[in-house]
Amino acid sequence: MMYCHFHRFRVVNKVKRGIRDFCSKFPNTIIVSGATCVGKSDVALELCQIINSKAQKDICEIVIADAVQVYRHIRIGCTKPTPSEIATVPHHLTDFRELGRECAAMNAGDFVDLAMQVIRDIHGRGNTAVVVGGATMWLDWLLNGKPNAPKCPNVSTEGTPDVRSRAAALLRPFQDRMENQSGTSSPGGKSALTAIKAAAWADAVKFVTSVVQSNTDGFMSPAVQSERAATLLKLTPNNYKYLSRSLEIALTPTAQAHDGVENVAQRSGGLLDYIHAATETATATASLASFFLTSPDRPGLYRRIDRRCVRMLQAGLLTEVTDLLISGRLAVSKEGSGGTFTGGESVSVSASAAGTVAKSIGYRQSIAYLCSTLPDADADTDTGDYIPDMTWDKADIENLQRYVE
Repeated sequence: MMYCHFHRFRVVNKVKRGIRDFCSKFPNTIIVSGATCVGKSDVALELCQIINSKAQKDICEIVIADAVQVYRHIRIGCTKPTPSEIATVPHHLTDFRELGRECAAMNAGDFVDLAMQVIRDIHGRGNTAVVVGGATMWLDWLLNGKPNAPKCPNVSTEGTPDVRSRAAALLRPFQDRMENQSGTSSPGGKSALTAIKAAAWADAVKFVTSVVQSNTDGFMSPAVQSERAATLLKLTPNNYKYLSRSLEIALTPTAQAHDGVENVAQRSGGLLDYIHAATETATATASLASFFLTSPDRPGLYRRIDRRCVRMLQAGLLTEVTDLLISGRLAVSKEGSGGTFTGGESVSVSASAAGTVAKSIGYRQSIAYLCSTLPDADADTDTGDYIPDMTWDKADIENLQRYVE
């Protein structure tokens, strides 16, 4: 018998009590997810300490699900676990991937493959794996498996731009409309700028939806086309990474897609499949629990985010970014931010580790400030970019809310 629990705590300061009640019989796989700055890492460490105490030995190991913490040479802008935290509980999948312009970025598929191997190893030692992070798609794929989507061709053929470059070029005008508003004033004030950015995002979604629905290459059935189009409408605003990937899939010719791509909705190889298989072959009970942390105090959460950003600056974030730019480990776009990158490298810079980190929240604003694309007065006013993480539970929480018998 396998059981899968889902727990959603809206008041973070009550989480510890809820965890203690839950841990009367702890599972061997736990997911702790939630919004930025809501306290995921603290809760995960507390959870590990409680389980270790009940087991009377150290059996918990943390698996990080973060798209930026995987890279070496960065620390301040991605709030990596501290040495003392790592000494308290072993951490995996952090600070292990090389960062640079020639280094390919780690994607969700890479993460699932690595995370599943790490989790199997942890279980092989008889320990409990605690997965913690806020990377929505990474956690979705880890739980439900990787979708059977075509791989994006990165190599140009017969002078034709590769699919990823084509998708980026098609979305660039919409992103430019948004980025051109940064650091500018508007007669209507901040609300008018927000409306302009929202309109650019809505137009981008409408464009990609039309491409998906008009796909005639045959590897997406009408039902799958409709499903993908409906998913696009539920995306968190400004999630251009997911939007770009959807466009890449729609633009990929059948000849370049892998076998079996006609069933792109099929998912396999995730935690649920793994635990099902383990349950069928073992006499012990296999179990999975998911915690999603949110806070009803939005203003309070905003203040916590602001304070975190101030601490990053005080800790030397701009110095860290400057050193990374000088060493070439971060890429600067033609505009001096995380947008359109110069080409000519063996690995597309926008798809490289350097480009991925340069476009992430915190590092993107730091690069823009250092390159003088933002007025001095606006250097610390973009902390609201972290806020969309608060809304991903509305569109994606069902992917974690799975009960299995």
